[in-house]
Amino acid sequence: MRILLTGASGFLGGAIAQHLSADADHEFFRLQRGSRGQPNEINVDLTDPDLARKLPGRMDLIVHAGACVPEKESGAQRDVAMATNAEATLKLLEYSVQAGVKRFVYVSSAAVYGIPLAAGAVGEDVAPRPDNFYALSKLAGELMLEAYTFVHGIETVALRFSYIYGKGMRASGVVSKFAAMARAGASIPLFNSGTDYFDLVHLSDAVRAVASAMQRGSGVYNIGSGRPTSVLELAMALIEVNGSTSRIEKLPATGKYHSKYLDISKAGAGLDWAPQVGLREGLREI
Repeated sequence: MRILLTGASGFLGGAIAQHLSADADHEFFRLQRGSRGQPNEINVDLTDPDLARKLPGRMDLIVHAGACVPEKESGAQRDVAMATNAEATLKLLEYSVQAGVKRFVYVSSAAVYGIPLAAGAVGEDVAPRPDNFYALSKLAGELMLEAYTFVHGIETVALRFSYIYGKGMRASGVVSKFAAMARAGASIPLFNSGTDYFDLVHLSDAVRAVASAMQRGSGVYNIGSGRPTSVLELAMALIEVNGSTSRIEKLPATGKYHSKYLDISKAGAGLDWAPQVGLREGLREI
């Protein structure tokens, strides 16, 4: 099988690339910016207007993990996010029609839900309410998949990931920041007394979800832990696994936080997938 992976040098994409490299049955192509001396590299930006012409003439499966996640909301970041996450997805789907791609796995995000209107686990039946351009661009990609499945018969799967954490994650993320504070024995500040929560899924579990979606399932699936982890619980767990002397500093509420966790029962049924790595086990490698 010939497989194209976009975002092969990214946090999730790099882990997917390691998984694919271990399987000799696949002919695996890495789409990424900049050469790293790896086999079957395709060094091109997803925003390249000639993207499709720079890809191989035939492909069986695409795993589209390449994306732009803006650090801040701005006009420039909006344009890059839409070009990288939405327009590039359209180019890849059109390429799929020409190259004979049978299956397309799309890395989406739970950000498409925005701020849930009701408490409790968020299922795929909850209407998306994107409130930033990253979320909007990801939802646009999902809708494109639906259209190409309907019109061209391409099997498509969109995985709405919660907060993925693990070794090599972005240093600016809350897990990385708290881990650095815990290792240094510094006080860990928690706004809103740490009562905000999110859904943490380990990198290895995320890779297993992609691997499963390469073989089975269709439509949209939530991929997360299926449970809420409060910011306070995260901080306490990092203090524990690091044997830290850090103290918790509870601060007043500020700004907005998208507290939500995902109902992952559909992924269990359709992808035969469930998370395996517990929070403390996963945090030990950060």
